Amino acid sequence: MDPWVVVRDLVLGIVTGILFFFFFRRVVRLSRWWAIGVAGFTAVALTSGFVLPAACRAYGLDRARWVVMGAASMITVVFYFSILAVLVCVMNLVWWAFTRDESVDPDTAKRALIDEDSPGSRSNRGWAVKVFTALALAIALLVTGYGYVRAQSPQITKVELSFTTLPSNFDGMTIALLTDLHISSMTRASFLPLVVDQVNDAHPDLVVIAGDLVDGTVANLSSRMSVLKDLQAPYGVVVTLGNHETYCGAEQWSDYFESLGLRVLTNDGVLLSRGSQTITVLGVADFKQDGPLAPDLNAAVNSTGSCEESFCVLAAHEPKQVLAEDRLASRLAIDLQLSGHTHAGQLWPLGYVTRLTQPAIDGVHVINRVTVVTSSGVGTFRPPERVGADPEIPLITLRSSG
Repeated sequence: MDPWVVVRDLVLGIVTGILFFFFFRRVVRLSRWWAIGVAGFTAVALTSGFVLPAACRAYGLDRARWVVMGAASMITVVFYFSILAVLVCVMNLVWWAFTRDESVDPDTAKRALIDEDSPGSRSNRGWAVKVFTALALAIALLVTGYGYVRAQSPQITKVELSFTTLPSNFDGMTIALLTDLHISSMTRASFLPLVVDQVNDAHPDLVVIAGDLVDGTVANLSSRMSVLKDLQAPYGVVVTLGNHETYCGAEQWSDYFESLGLRVLTNDGVLLSRGSQTITVLGVADFKQDGPLAPDLNAAVNSTGSCEESFCVLAAHEPKQVLAEDRLASRLAIDLQLSGHTHAGQLWPLGYVTRLTQPAIDGVHVINRVTVVTSSGVGTFRPPERVGADPEIPLITLRSSG
């Protein structure tokens, strides 16, 4: 466990607590002890939410799962509490503006915003601010609980795509897209087997796993990940590496996935045949990979032949990889890219922020003549909740319209 990361997270929690104190004291206008209480809760919750999960992963404390989940969930609680606190602040200011006593001098009126017992204040307003602050915390807790429940049940989402370039023999072919599993020692043991059963029950022709499978090392997680060998599809399972594999030993994970019978695509591809016709499935790793694992789309295409002469599917972790190297995917005639990474924001309204860094956060988009399917993903990262970004396993049906 990196001590500098711990220091960073501690500083983040303390600074956030200080900012919350001044916000609730001077903007929301809570009394001093209420502001101290809210700021203290925020600092402790945020710090534990970042530090405890990392510590338990580092030291393999599997039995602390519920403690860690509770701590990580505090990130979500603080996030939504912050949003609701702004609304409480607006309510307080509007109420004060409409009920203040014009006969009171301005300095006293300003103090009245802070101290509900001072001259010119309205005690009902001060009481209401406290009630609504407590209510905001209760709502944040309820939303967090809802988000945790939603995150435990990924659903199959059906997508149908038509291509003039798809060989007729492949009309009706199905691809299950798995991304962002983020399996760690804190993930409940039944979660990945549930996902595997859901994929098998959908009977796809091919399974594509597009990165961020793990948050941990092979030594800690190999027993959990071994269930991936039970995935069943006529054309097998192909895997590309995401940015989180970089942090957890990408080469070791690549070797381990191969030992399970999964085909790891690193700047190469496979040809799939139906009768006399073929299509190509290519794979490149995430931008974060370096050395021999660094993404090289030219090498991937050259490993199987030209995409000008074959329908080409590219598995790449991030949607924006369709724009890499001056839109190389389009220039090489890639037909379909399968991606994840975004989690669709994971917590509403963060999806709007994610849109600033990615050309798509979920669904189907045509980007520079390449059809890009972006999955919101299966798992979660850090807070174990999803709000407004339900987990999914896209089941893509290819249609030939040529």
